[in-house]
Amino acid sequence: MSKHAFTVVVAVIIAVSLLLYMFTYTVRSSEVAVVLTFGKPAGKPAQAGMHFKWPWPIQEVRHFDARLIASEGRFEETRTFDGHNIITSLFVGWEIGDAILFNQTFGRAEDPMSLAWGGHLERVIRDKAWAVLGQHTLKDLVSVDQEPKYAQIEKEILDAAGSQTLKLYGVRVQIVKIKRLELPDSVTRTVYERMKAERNREANDIKKQGETLAATIKAQAEAQREQILAMARGEAERIRGEGDAAAAKYYNIFAEYPELSTYLRKIRALREATKSKSTIIVDPSMPPFDVFWQAVPDVKVPAKPAARPAN
Repeated sequence: MSKHAFTVVVAVIIAVSLLLYMFTYTVRSSEVAVVLTFGKPAGKPAQAGMHFKWPWPIQEVRHFDARLIASEGRFEETRTFDGHNIITSLFVGWEIGDAILFNQTFGRAEDPMSLAWGGHLERVIRDKAWAVLGQHTLKDLVSVDQEPKYAQIEKEILDAAGSQTLKLYGVRVQIVKIKRLELPDSVTRTVYERMKAERNREANDIKKQGETLAATIKAQAEAQREQILAMARGEAERIRGEGDAAAAKYYNIFAEYPELSTYLRKIRALREATKSKSTIIVDPSMPPFDVFWQAVPDVKVPAKPAARPAN
């Protein structure tokens, strides 16, 4: 290829590149672009891809970050509904919801995202957060007897701030979280004393419940004991009555045969005296040892009367 032809090819490539640069623009997937025609928005914001435009000064393209931006508010003090001071900071996730409105407010800034947060959004969200926290008591944030209402409070702040920032600046607030919560020393002491009093009250309630339960169990045990004793006494009386009734039969027999009764008593006494292996030296005439020398008493059982013949 001759030198002249090479120069022509290079010139054509440069010309095409300049034309593409002047008449096209590219939007990345993480961006949104606003096209201005003589300083006024021309149609809807451009999404990701390559687009055509007229060269400046006819048209101008402004690129903005379309990703979710994470920002953190300052650590500031406010008051609750019941008059306690608290120190809070918020974590906020926001993004551009209306690129044209956003461009009208921040489009000329060198760093529009920083200006949007530091100059406007932080103030709006802080004011709404103070207003919402001013409607809640300290117990909604710090409590030992109920679950803190963080989710409800965060949603209230998000709803209150989100509608205003979208209307005024074209910014959509997606996330609001209470990142830090601290209490001044005076409030900390108050909360500690209240927590201590609540714990003591719970302990006293548990103690009273235990004492009541113990008294109930004791009363039930006493009632059961008396019932069992009454049943045992009744059973003992019944057995004693049966024993007395059975013994009465033998007493009648012994009354009829006193010699047999005396003999049996001596045998029982002798059996008790000789339970263990031992040597006993006694007078054989001394009861009950005299049974060894006495004859068994002759017990005569009276004959039963004869049965009468049937008529």
